[in-house]
Amino acid sequence: MGGNTLMGSSGSGAGGGSGGYGSGGGGGTGDAGGGGMGAVTLRGGALSSADPGRAAAFEAIAKVYGKLPKDYLSFLVSDPGVASAYEAMFRLGVMLTQDKSWDGVERGYGVDAGPGCLARLASVLASDTGDHAVSPALQAPLKAAILDFFLRVVGDNPAIRNRGDAAQVLAATQADAFARTSNLFLGSFLYENLRLEGKNLNKPARSHLNDFAMAQSDAIVTAFDSKFRHKAWQDIPQASFPHMVKILAGEPEWTANRLRAKVRP
Repeated sequence: MGGNTLMGSSGSGAGGGSGGYGSGGGGGTGDAGGGGMGAVTLRGGALSSADPGRAAAFEAIAKVYGKLPKDYLSFLVSDPGVASAYEAMFRLGVMLTQDKSWDGVERGYGVDAGPGCLARLASVLASDTGDHAVSPALQAPLKAAILDFFLRVVGDNPAIRNRGDAAQVLAATQADAFARTSNLFLGSFLYENLRLEGKNLNKPARSHLNDFAMAQSDAIVTAFDSKFRHKAWQDIPQASFPHMVKILAGEPEWTANRLRAKVRP
């Protein structure tokens, strides 16, 4: 579970992030008519070309956030179910990489060690029932983000993620995925929501949605580290990365501003 490197990248996602649970390591497009983002012209018509380029695409995607109300941006991370699922990733990291056992998962979440245990855990964490029910509007993007994170946990092996039992999951577990929990989970969650909100972007710009979301996640994690980590916040004596989503929810103005902040390509 090692040290923390807050920024970085790897293949399809962002690097950096956070370590073990206790350590604190790391609707619509706005206008009612859904005005055509695909028609946006930037940098002398860059978006009208076959490939707008990464920088122009990032600028077009950022315009999607500019059209979304601040209340909606805050809503993305204010759902208690989302915060609970995010914190569960840190607990799972301890269970799989330190305890090297599925027993804690079964006790805590009621998911047995049989085939498909990870996929079933994702369904439990994204459920709209129980003590940590997730808003129906966020269920699909949250579950997709959890499954994407689980895929990284088992070394990009979809068969183990979807059908493996606990023994196979434990054997395939990659500790480095949990060393980047904050960046990878938040990046995947933002990407899934961007896919829904950016439907009017043209195809070349949409091809950069994942890159944008991961770069945005890196920037938010770094900003959180600077402003909140190791400091007292409300009832938390010393904030750490497992508290990040809870704090983002409790700081709606700061969160909305970070989501709308310029993202470097």
